[in-house]
Amino acid sequence: MTRKGFTLVELLIALGLAMALSGSIMWVAVATTRIYNSSVAMVELYSRLRYAFTIMENELARMRATCDMEFFVDSQASPDKSNRHWDEKEEIDTPVNLAGGWGPETYYHEAPEIVERYYIQVDRRGEETPRPAFEIYFRGPVMLGGKMRQANIEYRLVKADDLVALLATAKKGAVLTYSRSSLPPVARVATGTELSLIRVVRYMERDIETLVRTDLKSLMRAHVSELASNVVEFSIEYYLRNPYGVAGSGVRGAKAGWFTPAKDYGRGAVELPTYRTQDGGGEIYIKEFAYGSSRLQPRVKPPRGIIRKGIKVDPRMPSGNPVLPYFYVSNLKFAELGIGDTIYIWPDMSSQQPFEGGEFTIRNIANGRLSFAEPIETSSWRNDKTGLRYKAAYLPHALRVTMVISDREGKLAHRLERIIRMATKTNT
Repeated sequence: MTRKGFTLVELLIALGLAMALSGSIMWVAVATTRIYNSSVAMVELYSRLRYAFTIMENELARMRATCDMEFFVDSQASPDKSNRHWDEKEEIDTPVNLAGGWGPETYYHEAPEIVERYYIQVDRRGEETPRPAFEIYFRGPVMLGGKMRQANIEYRLVKADDLVALLATAKKGAVLTYSRSSLPPVARVATGTELSLIRVVRYMERDIETLVRTDLKSLMRAHVSELASNVVEFSIEYYLRNPYGVAGSGVRGAKAGWFTPAKDYGRGAVELPTYRTQDGGGEIYIKEFAYGSSRLQPRVKPPRGIIRKGIKVDPRMPSGNPVLPYFYVSNLKFAELGIGDTIYIWPDMSSQQPFEGGEFTIRNIANGRLSFAEPIETSSWRNDKTGLRYKAAYLPHALRVTMVISDREGKLAHRLERIIRMATKTNT
């Protein structure tokens, strides 16, 4: 009796088929795992983007137009000068209050601002690419500790290692004393996984027990959190319009569109220019949303305006309506203000004119001439050369926020852009 079996050739063919089948299964498994991991990374990336934009959209839409943004004590410098507005030396002088936005840690910010700056990203081949690392600093309502608070909020990019080191001090039981130097601006990074977008909230802890305290510095609080990690780019554009054209440039016709502080600088400027300066070896541009503020660039003389007397009847139309007194600033149209907005006008300390400053509600705007709902004294103005100081905050019509983040390996990057419209533009 003979036994039948497989020949060597048959065994080799079967083994080859088994290896081919096993390889196909392995290839499918590896490809499936790769697709799964990529999908998980994409879902995580989108989740992080959605989380960051949910917070930013909610807070930026409720931004307040103010010229007294940071915390101060009215009439602290002079008890008889109480005016409900910030004056020199009235600020609560602590880095927790003053270190937000651009400038030194003793700088008082009057109005919301956007800072345009860039950092250098160095890839594996040593090529350098400038990337936007914008900052925005504003005031608005925020929910913290179960309470709705009016706080100053800041979004900006920092190195993840610096953020971890700062938050580690708070975990050890120390009080978080955030300042600009503890989280310096980003200048140069090697990969796309080194940066984090942070949210800094500054507020004053006020309750029944602390209302009687005079040491207001001890009531200032700073809350730092990470909105998104592995951020590659962060930029903010603002939409403004100036129906009068660009003041002082000779350009006629409407001027509207999306601007960055750099685009807003020089020939492309809308009604109010931005400021350019050097910081950390790089050039930066700052846009402050206010008329009349002189804090951002102290080298420029404080802006001045005058109050023109009203006349009973327009001489060109003897039977026409009376002309009200109006406030006027040369080469300024106040295009971003509207009826119902307020402007604070006051005399300079060096002025000898007996004009009493105050807050006035805009009743009408005609070619940059502001008339008010409240009566305003003009009879004392004779040959005035110093003019009146003024400040009025405003908000852009909308913000366009763009962010690029990468996965944990720095390979997969995604860009998301959102347009955020202001809930209100009024500064009252």
